[in-house]
Amino acid sequence: MRKAQRLRAFLLEKPVLLSFVLAVFAVLLVYSDVLWRWNGLLYDWNLRYWWRSPPEDVVIVAIDEYSLDQIGRWPWPRQTHAAVVDRLTTVGAKAIALDIILPNRAQLIPVLMNAWHKLFKTVDELFCRYCLSNATLTVR
Repeated sequence: MRKAQRLRAFLLEKPVLLSFVLAVFAVLLVYSDVLWRWNGLLYDWNLRYWWRSPPEDVVIVAIDEYSLDQIGRWPWPRQTHAAVVDRLTTVGAKAIALDIILPNRAQLIPVLMNAWHKLFKTVDELFCRYCLSNATLTVR
């Protein structure tokens, strides 16, 4: 106990040394797997215990096994995405978010960009014009 008190007194008398020791400790924590493991555990716990259903006026259109059986394997043609955006717009969707990965460096098809442009008249106008005028978009 006496050694711990002496070490504490020594570090408190030397704030620069204490700062250095804390900085080294912080760097070691950041570059070790300890924080990543705790982050993963807390994230999993959060998803498990704080999950809630979306509101009734929210519809999630998911890509499931039935969709893959009906349309075919992934990736689907851009015309398929455009048809979904057109259909959702037709039935009165107020917001559409696409959370999909398009794995290949594909050319942006004008059909998809036109459907997107119909949905977003002002916000994405410049983006759609850019995409329609350029055949490809480099994805990094």
